[in-house]
Amino acid sequence: MRILVINYEFPPLGGGAASASFHIARELVRLDCSITLLTSHFRGLRKNETIDGVNIVRIPVWRKNIDRCSIPEMLTFMLSGSYYGLRIMKREMPDVVLAFFTIPCSHIGLLGKWRRGIPYIVSLRGGDVPGTQPEQLAVFHAITKPIIKILLRNASAVVANSRGLGALAQQTLANLDIKIIPNGVDLERFSPCEENAGEPHRTVRLLFVGRASQEKNLTEAWGVLKDCLAQDWTFSVIGDGPQLPRWKKEVQDLGLGARIEFLGWKRKEDMPGLYREFDLFIFPSTSEGMPNVVLEAMASGLPIVATKIRGNEDLVEHEVSGFLYEPGDRNTLASSLMRLLKDADLRRKMGRNARRRAESFSWKRTAEAYLQLLRQAADQRSRH
Repeated sequence: MRILVINYEFPPLGGGAASASFHIARELVRLDCSITLLTSHFRGLRKNETIDGVNIVRIPVWRKNIDRCSIPEMLTFMLSGSYYGLRIMKREMPDVVLAFFTIPCSHIGLLGKWRRGIPYIVSLRGGDVPGTQPEQLAVFHAITKPIIKILLRNASAVVANSRGLGALAQQTLANLDIKIIPNGVDLERFSPCEENAGEPHRTVRLLFVGRASQEKNLTEAWGVLKDCLAQDWTFSVIGDGPQLPRWKKEVQDLGLGARIEFLGWKRKEDMPGLYREFDLFIFPSTSEGMPNVVLEAMASGLPIVATKIRGNEDLVEHEVSGFLYEPGDRNTLASSLMRLLKDADLRRKMGRNARRRAESFSWKRTAEAYLQLLRQAADQRSRH
């Protein structure tokens, strides 16, 4: 099969969805598909290259940061992607298009359907679904919701990476048949370190990985950690974004500067080794699709303390591989952290359970599920 994959972010750009598009595309190549991937160009990157059999085409866009993209910057991808996407479809005549995100990517698939009869599939990732991150995206979603409905109605299939995200998307189109295909994780790259749980009396190392954005809700985490100073812990934050200056100020104001460090953005190839340096993963986000970083931490053998929200609920088994708590429930967050901070044996046990749970998620299985839908879409086209 010839498949055109579209994602405005692709490693080293972006976050979890960028990594997902890379792993899925690579696995599709291993399943004997021919893959061209359309994405954004960024300074220092090649405009055209082949990585693990995936033919990558990077197109001109306006983008300032490697780890995040503003709405105006997304609009430049929408315009540029429309032109270059149709050129690629004319030249390569793919059997089907796989578009990550409704906006800013799946309209390219719709144009290909209108112009050349090529079917497309939409992979929902989180922020592209009305109702996610309401504090930041409510106005954007209100404006774009009619467009999103058109994009979803015309897709041959719509995929969500968690049950919660699928249910939220159905509030936009009540009769929409949404397939659930979870993210995967590279179980060889992300693996446990036997010393993660450490000796009972040494410093417990806590970790958060993600964009420094409002929905990640880290203010809640260190507000609770301030009450845990009797325990010996440090907390490292990996990531960059608009909230970072505010977070740093909050930490200083709380007097936690000696305990909490900000490591900034890290290269994806460095992350497997970094996870192994820690004992516990905290993820207090209020809105997700299915967070890759939680899966990576679990595959690395870390117990998880996370909010009980869509995506997290699909991954973390409460009191088995970690603890889930309702956003804003600081008492439960505090008690969960204290149990793990005090009990090295519990950290080890939950870390082992987290690894076992992660082993049921692989990118190969994810790609196989996508390929089934892609083939169905292509077959329907050939019958008409």
